Amino acid sequence: RPRDWSSDVCSSDLMDVGVSRAFLVTQSAEEKATAVKTRFEHQRRLAALSIAPGSTAKPSLSFADTLEASEESAMFGTPDEIAAKLEVLRKGGIEYVLLNGPAGSRDNLRGFAREIMPAFTGTSKARVESRRPALAHP
Repeated sequence: RPRDWSSDVCSSDLMDVGVSRAFLVTQSAEEKATAVKTRFEHQRRLAALSIAPGSTAKPSLSFADTLEASEESAMFGTPDEIAAKLEVLRKGGIEYVLLNGPAGSRDNLRGFAREIMPAFTGTSKARVESRRPALAHP
């Protein structure tokens, strides 16, 4: 018999929501465009790998198969561009973002921490608290 997980879910804070985003702090529009194109090509290759050889089924991965959608879903760009995307997520109630970047991206992560994180440090819970809807628990 399957376990009823509802009691576990209801005992946690349902507003603690997180998302995962690819990120890359870039210094120019050209660098960003190249990174977005590379990411899109990787997504398409990954989707193709999810199909059994000889199958006519559509890929099981779920993402909009356009360059524009790939750019929109990733946090690629200047610190200001990335901060604007983070602010949209925060306004939507997202408190946690799991960042995934290119392999060997230690400098990229340090740039994010140095140039973007200070604008968001220490404000998440307080700002979300004021917008939190009242939830009815059974």
